[in-house]
Amino acid sequence: MKYRVYICTLNWGIPLKSKLNIVGFLLSCYCIAVIIISSFSNPEKQLNLSRGPVPHFIEYSLMGILVLLFFRTVEIKKNRAVLVALIFCWGFALSDELHQFFVPGREMSLEDVRIDCIASSIGIIAAEFGRRYLFPCYDGSS
Repeated sequence: MKYRVYICTLNWGIPLKSKLNIVGFLLSCYCIAVIIISSFSNPEKQLNLSRGPVPHFIEYSLMGILVLLFFRTVEIKKNRAVLVALIFCWGFALSDELHQFFVPGREMSLEDVRIDCIASSIGIIAAEFGRRYLFPCYDGSS
């Protein structure tokens, strides 16, 4: 229980503008990294990455968490932050696959879009669950 209180007081000590800058910077870097990796013709061999649905799932579930944290710190009604985060992640997944269509040696896959949308939704739901039940003192605006 002490650990939980410590985390809550840690969040209260960070001003809203600093939180917005930190989370926004992390989200921007993450999105840029996804775009850069998508621009390789064969990232599995060039970057020694594994292939299949698991990397997509991990990549977009982490993105869902970051996007929800970002929209929780922006001036959006709290009940709309989840919806806006879903729309952002799904749009990013679609644009990422569309981008791969124009990269030589890559192809657009609607199966990947589906996996990315499901993964980002699960990441957003997990982040919202954690915010409500594990760390209820953190609402993103303190």
